Amino acid sequence: MISKNTTRIAALYEQLSAFKKQKGSFIFKAKHLIAQKIHTDRGYGEKGGNLMSILSLVCGCLAYFAIFAGFFAFVLTLATSSIIGGLVGGGVFALAAIVLGVVALRHHQSRGMAIAGIILGSILLTMYGFVWLILLSYA
Repeated sequence: MISKNTTRIAALYEQLSAFKKQKGSFIFKAKHLIAQKIHTDRGYGEKGGNLMSILSLVCGCLAYFAIFAGFFAFVLTLATSSIIGGLVGGGVFALAAIVLGVVALRHHQSRGMAIAGIILGSILLTMYGFVWLILLSYA
């Protein structure tokens, strides 16, 4: 009687350990699939997913180049039309950098480049606002 119960217990123990191994494997596979699904749903696995954040950073840099080119042309020629052209062009690029950076963040693209574009655009728009106020006060 005791040997019969021990064989049953041993068989049940083997079945239980096999079930635990299977259960662990299934749980691991499910966690992996869920993580992969979340990762692709957020846009991290797509091709060309960083285009808007790259454009945001490039527009921020172009805005800086535009304002410095305008100031440099103003110093060389002392014509106010060159600085106004630089300010208008730089302001457009700064605004584009902010808009593209916000859109890139909404689409879960590269955060570093998008935030850098937003910061560059914000600083430049603030600077442009002060320069426009100075120019208007002298006009």
